[in-house]
Amino acid sequence: EAASIEVLAELVFRKVVQLEPVAQDRYDRLVARVHQGELEVNAELVKLGYAWAARRYQRKEESDYCTFEAAAREARRGVWRLTPDPQIAP
Repeated sequence: EAASIEVLAELVFRKVVQLEPVAQDRYDRLVARVHQGELEVNAELVKLGYAWAARRYQRKEESDYCTFEAAAREARRGVWRLTPDPQIAP
């Protein structure tokens, strides 16, 4: 969704970010947590409803992402305000 790109741009465009590597995916791409200052961008996008919790890359102690996603779904924020058909999995 274009709105997801806009929200991400507001958070990081022309700003210094730090990457915390988590894994390499099956296409050899880096999976990382993105920090902009004190803000964890990944978590913020999930909280706002513009990203899904990537369960595959979460450690057990990091279940906050699932909690953030559930709250966004419940509040119908971001992509969760759409009917299931236009929702596109990341």
